[in-house]
Amino acid sequence: MNIFQKIRHYGLARSVNKIIFLALCKIGWYEWRVRNAPRYNNPTPNDLDQIERDLRKIEVEIKDYFPSVEAFRAFQAENYFPDDYHGGRSSGVWNEKLLEHWIASEMFGFARLWNE
Repeated sequence: MNIFQKIRHYGLARSVNKIIFLALCKIGWYEWRVRNAPRYNNPTPNDLDQIERDLRKIEVEIKDYFPSVEAFRAFQAENYFPDDYHGGRSSGVWNEKLLEHWIASEMFGFARLWNE
């Protein structure tokens, strides 16, 4: 698709926005803009222990949870999420995000609704 076809397809305003966004990305504007944002690090075992202690202090009930590997694999096989979800299957967080959604669906009984 040449530039004129793209402008016709996206419209002039949207095309200009895309050009500006790409130019800002090229010069590193986004990285500069978020330079002071906290970076995520996986919690250490000590961090997890502290989180658990803090939750208990405010009287949050904590229970061990042992999910079924087979049920999770079945959830994965259903392909509820698009291939580009959270960066796609090779993003490094794909299975983690699916696990979070699956556990929530199990805890709230959503699977029951899908199977009706």
